[in-house]
Amino acid sequence: MESKIKEVMHRLSYLLEILVGFLMLAALFAALGGLVYIINPSSLFADPTVFSKYLSIASTIVIGVEFVKMLCTHTIDSVIDIMLLAIARQMITEHTSPLENLFAVISIAILYLVRKFLYIKQLDKIEHVKILDFLKSKKQKEGENNVTTK
Repeated sequence: MESKIKEVMHRLSYLLEILVGFLMLAALFAALGGLVYIINPSSLFADPTVFSKYLSIASTIVIGVEFVKMLCTHTIDSVIDIMLLAIARQMITEHTSPLENLFAVISIAILYLVRKFLYIKQLDKIEHVKILDFLKSKKQKEGENNVTTK
């Protein structure tokens, strides 16, 4: 009984993850549309700091896309990618002190070292299963379980 409850909780959490992913995609499309809408070349000529605002919004959208990919793949590599992008975005778009820039560069270097020397690709087994194939295999397993229990 306890294992069935855990299975139901696992499936519900997976469905919630998918829902969050869809909501994030909708928000990302809205943000992308907003970015296209607010781009005004004449304002770039009048005030060059406007480009920093565009860059900040665009990099936030890219981080959001990587976050959705992380929700879908559940790999260590995607987590490291998001961390790299977030640190790089902070360093590029914000006006930080030299010490903060140094910490950001050290953080990026550490993440690259982790990826290069500590990352084991075999731990991230990505299986892309078509939904119909998954449902067919599930029905077959249930049928086999019913035959073996009789």
